Amino acid sequence: MKKVFLKGGSLAEVFVQGDVVVKTYSGHFQRGYEKLRKEARYLQSLPKNIQSNFPRVLWLEDTKTKFSYAMPYYKNLPSLRDLAFGRTKIAKIWGVLKNVLDFCDVEMYTKNKRKTPRAYLVRTHFRRVETALDILSSMVSYSSTVSSHNIILNGEKLRNTCELLQLIKKDKNIQHLLTPEAMTLFHGNFHIANILSEGRDFMLIDPRGEISGAKDYDISKMFCHFYMRYDEIFEDLFTLKTINETEFQLEMKDYFLKKRYDFLQRAFIRYELSKVTNKKQWVQKILLLSGFHAISLSSYHARKKNSDKKRVLAYYLSGVKLLNDGLNGHTIKNNSSLFSYE
Repeated sequence: MKKVFLKGGSLAEVFVQGDVVVKTYSGHFQRGYEKLRKEARYLQSLPKNIQSNFPRVLWLEDTKTKFSYAMPYYKNLPSLRDLAFGRTKIAKIWGVLKNVLDFCDVEMYTKNKRKTPRAYLVRTHFRRVETALDILSSMVSYSSTVSSHNIILNGEKLRNTCELLQLIKKDKNIQHLLTPEAMTLFHGNFHIANILSEGRDFMLIDPRGEISGAKDYDISKMFCHFYMRYDEIFEDLFTLKTINETEFQLEMKDYFLKKRYDFLQRAFIRYELSKVTNKKQWVQKILLLSGFHAISLSSYHARKKNSDKKRVLAYYLSGVKLLNDGLNGHTIKNNSSLFSYE
């Protein structure tokens, strides 16, 4: 039976074969195997009352050189990302996303509560950013950019990631802000490409794999994808002009998507802000956590086979901008991404 490969951001190969979707990895990055193993365990251990909102694991294969698992192929369920790129009314897409956010608040972020480990920030964010910097620094294409003291992006002088991370590590108030009150059930890879829906019902796919995490992790991941226009960068709907190894001009291209993503971003921010009392602190927290996500995403894409240098740099520069804005106390724009449009 013919395999139809699907496009995605994962290190794993994803393909449709008949009525199943198979995710498989057989490369040389240990993280590729661990990621799929954790995903499968996560899906198999979910509480029964929410299992219908996640894919079922039909079978799995685990050897020293290959890990694969299969799920049903939900061919009639497009992702919210696909709908956003299409002509579905954007208010309808927001309605589904709001239902998902409500579902997570009730069925996930209140479940399996436990005390946040003391090493949470180090393990979940600091170490991840440090690993990303090590990976990018080891690659000729990115080493000079990552190791520089400052970066100039769209005419704005920004402090680079290494210095910003050290500042955050020394600031106890920021560390307290970034540490979640409790660990709960969460998704971990929370963005609209991983939400399938054709109406009010929805399916959450491609979880990070850890059962225990934080709502802040999910919300900042969703915000990061909206705000830095992850999908537009992934689809090459941007321009990146490299003036030199530390100066760049980054712009988006698609005005149709701009208006649609602006709507989703604005609705999402307002909805989440309505749930918090200290809005200024929430904004700073989400900007900083989103910066961590973007830096990590840049190295993730750098490690992919046939990686796109322009895309990697765009994600990295987005992370630098987010971290600078967070530390400088900037507000969140409601009507646009981090970057201008051509």
